[in-house]
Amino acid sequence: MLPLIRSADPVLRDGYTDLIKSRFKLRAQTVRQLLRETDRPRKTTAFGRRPKTARERSESEGWHSEGGHNTDDEDYAPGVGLKGEVLEDTDHYYILGRRGEPVTISSFQIEPVRRVATDAGDIIDADVTTTGGRVYRGVRFPREAWHSKRHLLRVLKSADMLWTGSDDNVQGVLKLVAERDVPAMRGIMNLGYAEIGGEPIWVVPESVVGPEGAALPDDVLFVDSGDALHKRLRRLDPIDPAVEAATAALVLPKLLELNTPEVILPILGWFFAAPLKPRIHKALGHFPILCVWGTQGSGKSSIVMEVFWPLMGIRSAEPFSATETEFALLKLLSSTNSVPVFIDEYKPFDMPRYRRNTLHRYMRRLYTGEVESRGRADQTVVSYRLHAPLCLAGETRPIESALVERIVTSNPSKDTLPDRPEMVRAFQKLKTVDLGLLNRGILRHLLARDTTADLAVATRVVEGTLAGREVPLRIKDNLIATVSGLLHFEGYAGSLGVRLPELDVAALVAAQCDDLLESGGRTVKTGLDYFLEILSSLAVSGGIQHNRQYTYSSGQLALHVASCHAAYAEHCRRIGYEGEVLDKKALVRQLQENHRRGGYVTEVSRATTFGTRGDKRRAAFIDLEAVKRLLDVDDFPQDEPSSAGGYGGGWHDD
Repeated sequence: MLPLIRSADPVLRDGYTDLIKSRFKLRAQTVRQLLRETDRPRKTTAFGRRPKTARERSESEGWHSEGGHNTDDEDYAPGVGLKGEVLEDTDHYYILGRRGEPVTISSFQIEPVRRVATDAGDIIDADVTTTGGRVYRGVRFPREAWHSKRHLLRVLKSADMLWTGSDDNVQGVLKLVAERDVPAMRGIMNLGYAEIGGEPIWVVPESVVGPEGAALPDDVLFVDSGDALHKRLRRLDPIDPAVEAATAALVLPKLLELNTPEVILPILGWFFAAPLKPRIHKALGHFPILCVWGTQGSGKSSIVMEVFWPLMGIRSAEPFSATETEFALLKLLSSTNSVPVFIDEYKPFDMPRYRRNTLHRYMRRLYTGEVESRGRADQTVVSYRLHAPLCLAGETRPIESALVERIVTSNPSKDTLPDRPEMVRAFQKLKTVDLGLLNRGILRHLLARDTTADLAVATRVVEGTLAGREVPLRIKDNLIATVSGLLHFEGYAGSLGVRLPELDVAALVAAQCDDLLESGGRTVKTGLDYFLEILSSLAVSGGIQHNRQYTYSSGQLALHVASCHAAYAEHCRRIGYEGEVLDKKALVRQLQENHRRGGYVTEVSRATTFGTRGDKRRAAFIDLEAVKRLLDVDDFPQDEPSSAGGYGGGWHDD
């Protein structure tokens, strides 16, 4: 009976379909499956020939791969096709209507030329031919272009490329494109340093360079991910060695004249170490962030934007903003592992809280090169590796202790320039030179260096300069990375016969320790330090009171931790304090750590009396004189000064 229904008139067939569905209690989809033609006659197009399916296009000389049938035989008909299956002509795609008539769904046809495998999925480069006869070459289709017709239309930006098919038809086109036999290549999406076959190379759009001059293998291709940094990099065109030597003889000594050693050497060392960040990170486990901070007019932005960025191959352009959107910042910081990224106008007091917190979080994660994951609407996850060398400029620097240990600082002063006109002349002279002429030579020299040996030398130099001074491990590693960059700078100058004065590494190390370290130059400023400074101001203003939140006992300051922390937290909330605000548990932990380290905390918790013998509470004991030597803390006022000397009355020894 089913063959009779299949061959019936379409109107009768629809009637029988409804009858079978109601009689046998079947779903409409099941009935349609039963009535689907398995031996249907060959349909022909308006041109009198049967359109070929994708399966038939891929078969050699018309032979079916499974059954060995010759597809030129009039009695052969294909089985059930792919949902959304599409047929193609030379300049458009079409599907078959209910009665077998061709229905055009596009005004173009895609002819792939290569397939590129990347970490983000396969990319297809293709030539697109339109019905108007235009050919668009090198159109790039990323993997997400085939997710839906909406994604496909984002790639098809020309008005000549029309699409009226469904999302299923997009998958049908992908099937046709994927069946083409085209060259398969590997794609590199990361800017800067890369290793292929164990050989280091430097990759930028349209250029590649190695220690002795290099080219990408035939099966490797650079893929532009469309980030803003890609468009700012200049080509690494070869230059005349004589021109490079003459330029270096003029530029390299002038770099040292731009400012005082404690200001210019951190910048110089960091920028010459940044191209080898992957190697340094592998050896040390992290790489520092450069923070150039100073008042307006000190030259902090100009020296990076006009001198050191062009020296590293960046075309003169405006820096990136500290208030970039979260996703834009994420894409930027994951686009390279060795090209310096410069973010200007860091003003935490003028930034929305969520933007500031996002930037600080990314800075912490950049230091060790962590991975940031983001969810998609289809419940998949895409990962971004944060590993760009970051230079931050602003009128202040981060004060969060976790960030202070991760940065190298340079603090130019606007008062220096008027007294040292030779610095202004050096800067003006460098602006007249095309600093990008040295970029290729610098990169080739750096790629050829023995980073392990350089770090060993830098370690000896830093340890000799510190001369046993106790500093945090991260601060020491940051100094080693910066000094290794100075070795790179001296090595490049020496390779071109440029003589330089001796670099004052001692001034560099001393400036870093003075700016970043507290507690006698041994640790970074902690949340406990800020806690005591805020309590001091509260005591002066009456926010906390003698013999209530604090008292003096045995010649030391005794703080009732719970009530002092409550006053501190309320004060920070009321004034909108932008720094780190410790919770009570973290505060107690830092009190314990300071006590174990032999700092100004002499007792973490000991019972003492507040005002009267009946008011006895546990308190933390602080050596106030030691605190006053290290921090911005004054005496805590007392109600009744003692006439017998000491720190005052109102206290009783236990």
